[in-house]
Amino acid sequence: MTKTKESSYRWDDPLFLDDQLTEEERMIRDSVRAFAQEKLQPRILEAFREDTRQAHVAQATVANTNSQAARPQSSRANSTASQLEILSAVYGTDNAHVDITEDLKNRIRDDSLKTVVNNNIKGDPEFGQVKNLTIEYRYGGVTFTNQFREGALVVLPPEPTP
Repeated sequence: MTKTKESSYRWDDPLFLDDQLTEEERMIRDSVRAFAQEKLQPRILEAFREDTRQAHVAQATVANTNSQAARPQSSRANSTASQLEILSAVYGTDNAHVDITEDLKNRIRDDSLKTVVNNNIKGDPEFGQVKNLTIEYRYGGVTFTNQFREGALVVLPPEPTP
């Protein structure tokens, strides 16, 4: 009776690509991996935790600049005041909540609010419970009320869907 060699599945390299690399390619892979873990990963974690999405801000700035250039001069003169106004913002549950109106007002950029609903805004009003954010806002003279579940992305005013 002959024994067959059992092959075990390698989760870290299911296609056995590592076996096909030269020693120089392995060194490059290892140095890129080390760079990503030491330099990039901490920045990504910080950006996620602090909601500092510089790429989105840059894109919004470019889009706003382009739209202002296309507007007539009289419209530009009236655009010094933000069209987006947060009237009230409450984060929490029915049992416990915090007022985050001023915090969200400070996050408005170019007539737009983009943030993630989480405890980083002003703490956790009720530990272990799923929270909601209720925002009452005015945009272009019209008042709206929206509710967002914890973890949701808030974009005000809502961006048009293509």
